[in-house]
Amino acid sequence: MKALLLTAVLAVSGFANGNNPERYELIQKIEEQAVRIYEDARFSRADNNQLQDALQKMQNASRILRGLPGNPVGHFAGIKCYSKFNNGFAPYVFGYLNDQFEIVKLGASFHSADACEEAMRTARSFKKFAMYCSSAFNNGFAPFTFYKYENKNVTRMDAVKFHNYDVCLEGLNSNVVMQGKVPFCSSAFNNGFAPFSISTIDKETGEVIRSSSRFPTLEQCKETIGQK
Repeated sequence: MKALLLTAVLAVSGFANGNNPERYELIQKIEEQAVRIYEDARFSRADNNQLQDALQKMQNASRILRGLPGNPVGHFAGIKCYSKFNNGFAPYVFGYLNDQFEIVKLGASFHSADACEEAMRTARSFKKFAMYCSSAFNNGFAPFTFYKYENKNVTRMDAVKFHNYDVCLEGLNSNVVMQGKVPFCSSAFNNGFAPFSISTIDKETGEVIRSSSRFPTLEQCKETIGQK
């Protein structure tokens, strides 16, 4: 936890300068709060669920401080990872406790508990839904694709697939927004090689569309949409 706090603080403290007193004051307050949280954690009487909730919110703050899209803690409120067949083994699925105290299990499965939890931790939050990367065939291997999570429903978005998990995350976390859509570049044939094409995520609906445009290099594609 101390490492997470240091990451969050260092993410902003390196940009502090006397030319922006308001920014400097905010950074000082963040640093002070980080120290208080560290002390609170050492002597906490919170149960494991409360600690997990606090950790998720801290991870979200750390992502925001580093300029990344916020983690959709709100979208996944009450959601946990459960063994699909109640035996403690894979596959794992999202689930929640309903009003009758029964566990309701959802949609796509994961090859491990860690993969299930990572999907929530690395998801991107949009206004009405969250989107995350996972194996298209639920086995932990390529290809990878986007999944949309909305109101306790999971939908696999098959329009674009990726040969590599990190490439999937890079597309999902594109920092460009144009005409209500998030454009990103990826291999046109899902193999990591040229040609490359532009695809988009609709911020309102989550629809993923791949355009017919083709580029000989990834750099040319990114330059076209203004992605750094």
